[in-house]
Amino acid sequence: MAASIVPREVTDDLKSYDAAVVDLQKSPYADMLPRFQLYRTEMVAWQQFAEGKNDVAVATMRKAADEQDKLGQAEVDLPAREMLGDMLMELKRPREAFVEYKVALTLSPNRLKRTGWSRGVQPRLWE
Repeated sequence: MAASIVPREVTDDLKSYDAAVVDLQKSPYADMLPRFQLYRTEMVAWQQFAEGKNDVAVATMRKAADEQDKLGQAEVDLPAREMLGDMLMELKRPREAFVEYKVALTLSPNRLKRTGWSRGVQPRLWE
């Protein structure tokens, strides 16, 4: 993907997000900081992916997934490991995606219908 796909507003939004995180540090909710840092890592990974920095994006999303594995998944969070699988599917890497979806389903077993597994990773494994 071309860098022009990521508008300047995305960078501005990340700066605004960072400012909000600084405010969070000073609030009674400062204990939520690791979770919001995780969300930022996910956003940066998708930004990198949109800019065509695929290997960096995968590494960044893997970092987010590993961190979420440690923190635990909040009730309304999308599993970062599932997003990593989705990213790998977009990159036509179904075997790697399968590994990530399998871990994601171990951690969130009721998400089978929402994962790339149900959207076609199983048949594509043998391509």
